[in-house]
Amino acid sequence: MVSQFINTFFTYFKAADFIKENKLWHGFWQYRWVLFILLVLAMVVGFKFFNIMSHGVHELFNPETASALVNVKTAASTVYEEGSSFIFHGSLKYFIMILLEVVVFHMVRRTNEILTGVSTELTFNKFFSAQVRMIKVTIRCFIMEMIATLIIKIFFGIFGFIDYLEPVVLFITQSYYLGMLMLDSYNESKHMTIKESFVEGKKYTGMLLALGFVLNLILMVPLLGAMVGPALAAVTLTMVMFYNQGRNFQTV
Repeated sequence: MVSQFINTFFTYFKAADFIKENKLWHGFWQYRWVLFILLVLAMVVGFKFFNIMSHGVHELFNPETASALVNVKTAASTVYEEGSSFIFHGSLKYFIMILLEVVVFHMVRRTNEILTGVSTELTFNKFFSAQVRMIKVTIRCFIMEMIATLIIKIFFGIFGFIDYLEPVVLFITQSYYLGMLMLDSYNESKHMTIKESFVEGKKYTGMLLALGFVLNLILMVPLLGAMVGPALAAVTLTMVMFYNQGRNFQTV
């Protein structure tokens, strides 16, 4: 598991170079429905972050506080807490993944084409099928994460003397299911069923944790993170699976 995590983590850097060298964004903007999806995403995420920043500004100029330094600290704290809550403790990351399935689908397909030398055609029907599947898998991952979160909170509620570990365990759990969501996008291209995909995911725990760990961090960057994160994770995943599956990539 450790070797999977390390391998996947460092592949993120290779994936960034791969995207740049092969210009994977080419051919992406020819689909008009893509623009509509990204517009919806930008509006939703932008509106939410506008609200977060407005709350921060309100705290910054709060007339009830005499100290300007206190206002600055309170404003920064408000933006950080609401922003991190919006990203990690809400359902935003899953909503982003649903909207950006077209990005993930395109990146997985183009990376596979370059690595294997076999071209495939991207049609709306193929994308629609992948989009429906993404919604199903997203709901499944979200429910499983919520159940795991409840169990974790109960556990640390009982063993309160180690509750400082709770955020770490929650982040690991969130990273795993976000990684599983990414893996299914790859497995879908290999014509696996959702059930088969989740069974396959148990072999790659370290990889899923690394995928979700980095993706979670990237998603913290407003707007740009939502665009860059899923694309980078999709290429990383495809490269890891292509180069290492069945070779010296240890499964668990």
